[in-house]
Amino acid sequence: MTNWWPFLREAWASLVAQRTTTIIGIVISAGMCATALLTTGKTIGAEADVLHSFDRSSGAVIVVRAGEGSGLDTTVLTRVTGIEGVRWVGAFGPSSDATNADIEGGALVSVRRAYGHGAESLLAGRLSRRPNGEDAYVSEDAMRQLGLAEPAGGIEDTGGVTHPVVGLIRGRSYLASLQPLVVIPASYKTPQTVSALIVVVRSPDEVEADTQAIESVLSVHDPSKVSVTTDAELEELRNLVRHQLGFFGRDLVVLTLVASGLVQCVIMYGLAYLRRRDFGRRRALGASQGLVMRLLLTQVALLSSAGAAIGDIVSLIVLVLDRAAPPGPEFFAAVDVIAISINVAASVLPALAAARRDPIAELRVP
Repeated sequence: MTNWWPFLREAWASLVAQRTTTIIGIVISAGMCATALLTTGKTIGAEADVLHSFDRSSGAVIVVRAGEGSGLDTTVLTRVTGIEGVRWVGAFGPSSDATNADIEGGALVSVRRAYGHGAESLLAGRLSRRPNGEDAYVSEDAMRQLGLAEPAGGIEDTGGVTHPVVGLIRGRSYLASLQPLVVIPASYKTPQTVSALIVVVRSPDEVEADTQAIESVLSVHDPSKVSVTTDAELEELRNLVRHQLGFFGRDLVVLTLVASGLVQCVIMYGLAYLRRRDFGRRRALGASQGLVMRLLLTQVALLSSAGAAIGDIVSLIVLVLDRAAPPGPEFFAAVDVIAISINVAASVLPALAAARRDPIAELRVP
């Protein structure tokens, strides 16, 4: 047809005249969308919420270990900070020994200088007083070896300098290889030797790209003495969470939409049969088979669109009242498009059957 507006108006007028057909079509479409959104949509919303919390709380970590003579120094901090996706970067100097300042001949524990903006806030889990430039933070393992009941007291390094202990290092998984650990956050005006570089990125999805970028800006003398590792366990756990949350929901939405499509096909056959006199009258007045098919499919598309909108609104209200995380707008749009497409596709055979009926025979139906 050259002018689509009169055709749409005719389709809408037919829907208004056939209230039962209209209501059934809208209910079917709304039910399809609401079922998908309240099952799979709810699962996907929960998945996105869990993964967002997971990434926000743990992020992902890239660890660069540099051996003696590698040439890695604190100037790398500025270069790595400029990489997109990097949330925090910190550097640790070579380890030295320290003991409990109050215990003569006590156990030796590794102590390192830490460089990087906000090192105290990332490392400290609990502070006993306001820190300054020479204060030390201890891990729980180091605290036990030093004989400290609380993160307080002092440690003495090999140079005889005493450093007050003011904080407990948080249980960061990426610091496990440095345990037992005592850290002294320090500033640097001149380049200082770095033996370990910790880079926290925003999301595990960015680890691979950021790893390549970090390797390109290390600027070391001997690359053979440098190793770059990632938190593979974190990535594996994240993927497992994503798989377990999404597996059931995605299968369910496919089954729901397919089953609804079959129901739509059966109902359209019944409705086409009930309206056979109307179709026969149109054919007798000169309407072609193609026109009858297009009219039926357009009506189904209009009904499905109205039903999808109603299903979206109802589902969103239910999810909000249930305090469940709703899926993104992309999922709403995808469900609507799929539901409308399935309804139209399921109506092709009933529309074809209606269009091919003999108009003379249909007009004889009492």
